[in-house]
Amino acid sequence: MKKLILKWRAYGKVAKSGMKRKSADERYLVIGSGKTGTTVISKTIQNTTKIENYFLEPKDVSDFENLRDNKVGAVVKVIFDQWMTQLPLLKAIINNELGTNFRLNIFICRDPRAELVSRLHYIAYPYFSQRKVAPNVRNEWIQMFENKERNPRLISLKDMTDAMMQRFEIDLTASAAEISDGYAGFLEEIDEDRRVILKYEDFISGNIKNYPWRRLLSGDRDVGQELKRTRRTGGLEDWKAFLVEDDVKWLNKIFERAIDLFGYDQDVDVGGQVRSETCSLYVERLIEEAQTALRAQTNGVPPTPG
Repeated sequence: MKKLILKWRAYGKVAKSGMKRKSADERYLVIGSGKTGTTVISKTIQNTTKIENYFLEPKDVSDFENLRDNKVGAVVKVIFDQWMTQLPLLKAIINNELGTNFRLNIFICRDPRAELVSRLHYIAYPYFSQRKVAPNVRNEWIQMFENKERNPRLISLKDMTDAMMQRFEIDLTASAAEISDGYAGFLEEIDEDRRVILKYEDFISGNIKNYPWRRLLSGDRDVGQELKRTRRTGGLEDWKAFLVEDDVKWLNKIFERAIDLFGYDQDVDVGGQVRSETCSLYVERLIEEAQTALRAQTNGVPPTPG
């Protein structure tokens, strides 16, 4: 299987032509699966280019038709997960069949094992923002992460995802594997002159000297107060601390296609500190924010027992 991330020359020409000037009228499309850094990368591009219009996660082709009809610059962030039932339409947008004229289609990739760890934490927000729950549900959820902090080498990532399924009926592993395989396959289908690829890890570390369009990433990385919750570690790559040795083989099998395609090492040195600030306390903040949003939506009706 070819490793897409090594194909610098395949998209260098497109990227360089896109950087002849910076203009508030230009358009950039940022695409990635959930929890791969699409927010901070797309906002960095907006901050760099000073483009006024930012479109967060459009889910319907009509949003792109409206963009086509309005001659304005824009940075558009798309979550691949939300388009998995509309992939022909997404491909048409990327191929400019709708006339949206994006200067670059920027695909983000991240180690899928790290992505799963981020999904495990962030799933609290959509879960608690969509339903009323009793206090014991909130407490049990947070306790799962507190237990990991106290026993990082005894509780595996698989233990945590299994517990999430058994207690809350959320099958993170299956959904993450489906998305990862789907994204890798979709990206392989996109012509090389219609895509550029950015490794999240390179962006975070600042190792972008080999990216011809790196000037787009030189601006402020501030995502704004409204989207601040999407940032768990602020650049600290602590996902290996959530793994034990038995997790590695399990994850490598689940995410084999993406790991190989994007050139990630199968060998992982697990371990490290599981910090409460980026584990249970982060999840607790997400739950509080989600419940506040839900109460506002339902005019302050308190959660019902159950």
